[in-house]
Amino acid sequence: MKSTILKLLCLMLSVCILLSATSCDLIKGSDKREEESDDREDREEKKTKAETEMPTEAPTEAPTEAPTEAPTEAPTEAPTEAPTEAPTEAPTEAPTEAPTEAPTEAPTEEPTNPVETPYVDPADYDDEFVVVYCGDTYKTNHYFVNPENIGLGSVIDAAAYEREIMVEEYLGVDIKGVNGGSLMNYTYGFKENVMVGDDDFQMIMTHTYMDVPSLISQNILLDMNELDNSLNLRGDYWNAQLMEDLSLDGKMYLGYSDFLVPQSYVVTFNKDMYAEYEAVGGNLYDAVRNRQWTLDKMASIASLVQSSGENRDYGFAAQAWVPLVSFIPGADQKIVDKNMETGEFYVCAAVDSAKTKSVYQWVYDLCNADNAYVWAPLENMKKPTEEIPFSSGRVLLSLEDTQKLALDRDEINFGILPYPLYDTNQTAYRSLNWGGLLGVSSSIRNRDMVGDVMEMLAFYSRDIQEAFCEEVLDAPVSEVPDDADMMRLIQKSTVSDLGLVLSCLSYNVDAMVWMTPQLVTCEDTREIDTHLRKNIKQATGTLIKFHREICA
Repeated sequence: MKSTILKLLCLMLSVCILLSATSCDLIKGSDKREEESDDREDREEKKTKAETEMPTEAPTEAPTEAPTEAPTEAPTEAPTEAPTEAPTEAPTEAPTEAPTEAPTEAPTEEPTNPVETPYVDPADYDDEFVVVYCGDTYKTNHYFVNPENIGLGSVIDAAAYEREIMVEEYLGVDIKGVNGGSLMNYTYGFKENVMVGDDDFQMIMTHTYMDVPSLISQNILLDMNELDNSLNLRGDYWNAQLMEDLSLDGKMYLGYSDFLVPQSYVVTFNKDMYAEYEAVGGNLYDAVRNRQWTLDKMASIASLVQSSGENRDYGFAAQAWVPLVSFIPGADQKIVDKNMETGEFYVCAAVDSAKTKSVYQWVYDLCNADNAYVWAPLENMKKPTEEIPFSSGRVLLSLEDTQKLALDRDEINFGILPYPLYDTNQTAYRSLNWGGLLGVSSSIRNRDMVGDVMEMLAFYSRDIQEAFCEEVLDAPVSEVPDDADMMRLIQKSTVSDLGLVLSCLSYNVDAMVWMTPQLVTCEDTREIDTHLRKNIKQATGTLIKFHREICA
C-alpha cells in the first residue's frame, strides 16, 4: 500500500514539474513589449538607478555636422547702416583682472560617471525611422552613410555607419535620412506631413535658427517630455541643460545629444609662435584647467605680439561676424532669457546692461587694437574684406569653426582652447552651438519607438565624438592629449541661446543677435547704447507676442 501511494506521489510530482516547465516556456515565448505595455515598473527602476548614478549636471554635447554653407553668412536682415545717434556715456572698464591664485579644481564640465549600459530594452519594432535634415547644415555621411561608400570616407563616416547598424539591430528598425533642402525650405515637407496627420517622418534636424520658431508656433513639434519613458536626459550623451534653456513654458520642443556632431567656434593658437612668449604668458592649457583663461587673459596674450611692416604678425585675427557673437555666451551672458516667474522672454542687455556692455566693450577693444586684424564679410561694415587666415602662420590667436577647421598639423603647429570666461568667478566654460537641433513630429504614432531610437542614437555616438575630435585635431588623441582634453571640454560645454534660435522672428531680434560684430565695425563704441535703444523695445515686443501665441 505504501509503495502504491509513493508511486502515485512521484507521478503527481512529475506532472507538476512538466506543467511548470511548459508554463515557463510559454512565458518566455510571449512578446515582451506586449506583456509590459501597461507596466512601467522596470523602466522606472532603471530611471531611478540612472539618476542616482549620473552627475547632477548634464554635460552638453556636440552638434551635428558641417554646413556646406556655414551659418557664418550674414543674417537675413542684417543692419546696413551704422547707428548715428550717440549715447550719453560708454562703458570704460573692462572685466576685472584674474586673481593671482588659481583654483585647484578642474573645470566642472567634464562628466564624472558616463552611462555604460543602454537605458532602453532591445525591441523588434519592424518599422522605419525617417529623419528630415537641413541640407545646408549637415554632412550627410556623418549621419546616414551609403554602405557602398564605406571605405571611401573618413573615420567618422565609418563610425556613423556602425552606429546606424547597432541601433537598427538593437531595436529592429530601418533608419533613413531625407535631405529636406536648403535652409530656406528644408521644413516644407516635414510641416506638410504633420499638418495632414501623417507619420512619414519622425524626426527633424534643424538649421541653427532658420524656420525654427514656426516649427514651434505651428504645433509641428512634440514636447519631448512626452518621451521621458525612453529618453535618459541625465545620461552624459544628452545636453539636458541646453534643452532646458530652450524650453518654453516647461515644454522641450528642441533636443540636443551626442548624435549631433559639434559645431561651435574655438580659439586656436599658433604653438610655434607662442613658444617665444610662453615664459611670460604661461601654459595656456593649464590656464584653462585652472579657470584662469578669462577675457583679460586672452587680451593680454594677444598683446604680446608687437610687429610692424607689410607682412607683419598679429596677436589676434578673425572675421567680424559669427565668431564674435560667441563671446557673449562664452562670458556667461545671454542675448535673450526667460523671466523665471512669468516665463516671458526679455533682451538681457536691457536688464543687466553694465556687465553685458562690458563684454561688448572688451570685444571692441580686442578687435580694434593695433596688434589685431579683423575683416568683414560685407563691404559696408567699415573693415577690409581681405582675409588673413590662421593657416598663414602670421596670427597668434584666431577664432575657428570646428566644422571647417581643416588645418594640416604638418604645415602649422596649432592648439585649441575654449572661448574665455568673463572672469575667474565664472565656474564653467560655455561654447555656443552653431549647428542645429533635434525636433520630433507631433503626429508620430509610435512614441515608444521614436523615443527608443533617439535614445540609442545618442547612446551609441561616443565613438562618433572621438572620431570627430581626431578629425578636428588632425591627429590621434593620444598624440595631442592637451588639445584632446580641450576638445572634449568644448564638446561638453555646448550651450544655446533663445535669442539666436528665435532670431528670424523679426529684424529687431536679429539685430540683437548680430549686435557684437556690427558694433566692432563701427567708428565709436558709444553706438552700443544707440543700437540698444533702437532695437530693444521692438525686439522685446516681438518675443513677448511669440511667447503668448505658443502658450495660448
